[in-house]
Amino acid sequence: GVYITYEGRPAGGAYFAVSNGKTRNAREMALEEYPYLLSVPCERDFLSENFNSFTVYKEKEFEKIWKSMKGWQITEDEILEKEGITVQKAMEKYTLYRDSADYVLYIEREGMYVSGEQFRKAFGLSSASFHFNKEEGQVIITVKGSGHGLGMSQFGANEMARQGSDYIHILNYFFQNVTITKFE
Repeated sequence: GVYITYEGRPAGGAYFAVSNGKTRNAREMALEEYPYLLSVPCERDFLSENFNSFTVYKEKEFEKIWKSMKGWQITEDEILEKEGITVQKAMEKYTLYRDSADYVLYIEREGMYVSGEQFRKAFGLSSASFHFNKEEGQVIITVKGSGHGLGMSQFGANEMARQGSDYIHILNYFFQNVTITKFE
């Protein structure tokens, strides 16, 4: 019975299952059409059974999947130069570019760039908030959250409701500077 607008235009209500502890900022993902999707803490998402996960690949299988992503690669020109992006090395050959909410935007290895979401899809991960390292011939990928991390965390919203927040407060928390109007 309500709708959300931003500057008089309908606002897309992006949502996902569980954050890694924060939602993502759409601007850091080059999604300029969603200026109302800013990063906010989701302090109770760690309570979800889907908050942490991990997967293990034999090193050769990991390399095979990485090489299969060659057709998915993005060019260096497409890499965002934004504030808040941090750079991290992984397994000597890989460089991970993270947004301010600690989700992987890009991974680079020897001049080949793929997005964190492409990597997530190829490796069957629940989220692009991941870390990986090599141990004894295996690659262990640890993941936080479930979903793309943009907009409203369904688990976080439910926890807010359980703590007594009404839907107007919850919507205003996850969707910044929007107007919520009732249908007539």
